[in-house]
Amino acid sequence: MPHNPLKFQKSLNWLCRISCGLSRHIHIDCGNLSAKFWLEPVALARNVGYAAHQLRELRKLIESHHTELLEAWYGHFGAKRG
Repeated sequence: MPHNPLKFQKSLNWLCRISCGLSRHIHIDCGNLSAKFWLEPVALARNVGYAAHQLRELRKLIESHHTELLEAWYGHFGAKRG
């Protein structure tokens, strides 16, 4: 399934990919760093290389854009909430 890239501009340029699956989740990649977060509820699923403080920052970013990320996920895969 193709990924839908979203860009969050901060001090680093992270690539956020919306991925298909049974549970709504995203992948956040930056160079050799990669993390997978569940969206409902927001939780870290996998981490490759990010430091704890970076993961906290990513989680805060996801939480602050939670509605936008869910809308993008549902919009991309055609699923409806509820």
